[in-house]
Amino acid sequence: MDYPVGEQHIERRDIYFDHFERRFIKEWRVWMQNYQPKTVILRLTAVKAFLQYASS
Repeated sequence: MDYPVGEQHIERRDIYFDHFERRFIKEWRVWMQNYQPKTVILRLTAVKAFLQYASS
């Protein structure tokens, strides 16, 4: 995922749960507009699964 580093200038080690708020995810989806729809869905599903796991 190059979006946080390349577009938001956030180093990977500095990514926290605050970076998964709705605004950030929406901006990330817009950034992925050139990807195939299946790729976008897969990545969003992975983030959702991770957040569900982390919140348990």
